[in-house]
Amino acid sequence: MINNGAYKKYTNIKKGSLLTIDETAIAEDAKWDGFHGIAVSNSSQLGVREALARYKDLWQVEEAFRIAKCTLKTRPIFHWSPHQIKTHILLCFMNLFLERLLELLLKRNGTPLTPDRINYALSSVHTMHFEEQDSNKKNVIRSALSEDAICIFKTLGISLDRLKSFQTTNCCV
Repeated sequence: MINNGAYKKYTNIKKGSLLTIDETAIAEDAKWDGFHGIAVSNSSQLGVREALARYKDLWQVEEAFRIAKCTLKTRPIFHWSPHQIKTHILLCFMNLFLERLLELLLKRNGTPLTPDRINYALSSVHTMHFEEQDSNKKNVIRSALSEDAICIFKTLGISLDRLKSFQTTNCCV
């Protein structure tokens, strides 16, 4: 049994499960080897070089969809009402926009980070608030920042003072 559609078009299955290769289909397909067609709307206004340049830029759109689907978990959507679904997609889109903006700002500052590295760096930033029950003293413990997180904080103008409270020996003063 051949389940892959790409193989099926080059084979014939005859009575008794006899599988043969369709040489005619292979020869017909071979005529198109090396050719690639691009359909462009408003093509009368675009030159060949401009059309190819626009086509080559499609990777950015495809990457944005990949990030939205995988990294930001836009799909699957486990909501039932139209309002919840629209809100979920809006939040994912806003997240994608902010991630792309941060990526651009980091690149301009000379520290380009991929979306995966940005996500990993920020997912390791934690803050724990606690209160001592006997004395009602409150304090905070913050995680140490990775080098990537420090670059992100500096790019966004966020204070790095959080490191002082993590390294302090008298946490409940």
